[in-house]
Amino acid sequence: RENILVPEVLNALRDRDEEVRTSAAIAAGKFRMAGAIDILRKMHQKDKIKQVREAAMMGLALMRKKEVRPYLRQVAQDDKEDRRIRGFAIFGLGFLRDREFLRPLLENKKGHRMKGSKPDRRELRGCVSLMIGFCRDDQAIQPLVRAAMDKYEMKEVRGYAPCSLSRLNASTATPELLRLIRDGQAEKVARYGSAIAMGGLVKRSDDAAIDFLGKKVTRDRDIGVRTLLAISLGRIGGDRAASYLISGLKRSSDQRERGFYFLGAGLSKADGVGELLTKQFKNLKNNKDRAACALGLGLANYRKAAPMILEEVERGNPAFAGHGMVALGLLDHKKAIPVVRKMIFDKKDPETIREGALALALLRGPAAVPDLVKLLEQSRATYTRGAVAFALGFVGDANAVPPLLKILRNKNKQGELRAIALAALGRIGDPLDIPLLSYLARNVNPYVVIDAVGEALTIL
Repeated sequence: RENILVPEVLNALRDRDEEVRTSAAIAAGKFRMAGAIDILRKMHQKDKIKQVREAAMMGLALMRKKEVRPYLRQVAQDDKEDRRIRGFAIFGLGFLRDREFLRPLLENKKGHRMKGSKPDRRELRGCVSLMIGFCRDDQAIQPLVRAAMDKYEMKEVRGYAPCSLSRLNASTATPELLRLIRDGQAEKVARYGSAIAMGGLVKRSDDAAIDFLGKKVTRDRDIGVRTLLAISLGRIGGDRAASYLISGLKRSSDQRERGFYFLGAGLSKADGVGELLTKQFKNLKNNKDRAACALGLGLANYRKAAPMILEEVERGNPAFAGHGMVALGLLDHKKAIPVVRKMIFDKKDPETIREGALALALLRGPAAVPDLVKLLEQSRATYTRGAVAFALGFVGDANAVPPLLKILRNKNKQGELRAIALAALGRIGDPLDIPLLSYLARNVNPYVVIDAVGEALTIL
């Protein structure tokens, strides 16, 4: 695939259409195309379209090649450069595990402080706090703990510091982060980051920590803490964690948080959780609750629930159908294939089509390629096209390459469609099983608002 796709990406980097150039820059980074480094530098410096310049920097960030490091460092500290582009440069330094550059910035040491306006420094130091977690740097653990606990530290730094501690498997930091969760007066984003980190730091054998988190998941006054802890308890898994989530379902009438309890319970894969969720599903009246419960059953891999979920999907309620189809995909319920195909081609609701495309990829694997390519060409909404391209990339089958190349090469096609076809090709040709930007999304604090992070998480 690489031999076929690399020349196509090089050509696309010089395409007249800005959308195609943008997509090509990301693909070049995913493929680690050394021959594209100089092209991407020139695109970053000279392209007239800001979106293309940003994509060029992200492409360089995804390269993970040492020869790019000096340029990334230069851009990261250039206070005349756009904040988002500087953030992307910091991502690249994190992916390169450049601890020598990032740790002094985290510690805000004299001579190593981030340059720029106060809003720029806030966001960029937040990026540093997030990316130091990729550096496998044990010496960063204590600075991260201090940052998380320091009430005078920037909230962007405090919100991401616990997430990086989780990436570093810094179990020694767990007592301090539990203190933050316990303190209802502490900075909110620091508490949220700590709640997220628990899913990676607390062991299933740590009864005391699970009991503490289990009580907070239903009793904390902040719904953000409760919902994030529900997912963390699910990630910890086991019967003890699941019992608190089931208790939360019985106690809560707030639809905003009940969905997280369903998902957490499913993630836990505890004994008997499938039967408990099935009972819940049968008694639920609200379709959004039922959709979340169906996803929980899918995550629990409780296949006995599949016929019941399929029956509800066939009713076609848009509040349920999308998540219900994904649940059927997780359960590998092949009998759902005709229903899912009908949904994605007959329905006009973008959300239903988006979820249906992923479900079809889960259910049919490579055999889903013809339907997905057809859907990509028929769709008009960017949201839908992006979802279908993601599904094609998820399948990752070589049979998808020829039809996607046909779209890319057709200059008469809309630029956005050609760019999305190229994005799907970029995912198919990505040598990593888990793309770097998908890995970035794990342990990210959704309550920390940073422009560069928000944009990165939208990239296919």
